[in-house]
Amino acid sequence: MEWLVGIIAIIGTFSMVLFIMMVGIRASHSIEHDEVFDQTDWDEHLLHMPRPTRFEQENK
Repeated sequence: MEWLVGIIAIIGTFSMVLFIMMVGIRASHSIEHDEVFDQTDWDEHLLHMPRPTRFEQENK
C-alpha cells in the first residue's frame, strides 16, 4: 500500500511542477512580449490552453 501512496505523491508533485512552470511561462511571456498572444496560436494548440480572455487582453 505504501508504494501506491508514493506513486500518487510522485505524480502529484510532477503535475504540480509542470503546472507552475506553465503558469510562469505564460506570465513571463505576457509581461515581456505584448504581441505574444498574436503569434502563439500554435503554442496554445500544443499546450491545449484556452485563448486569452478579455480580462487578460485588457491588462496588456
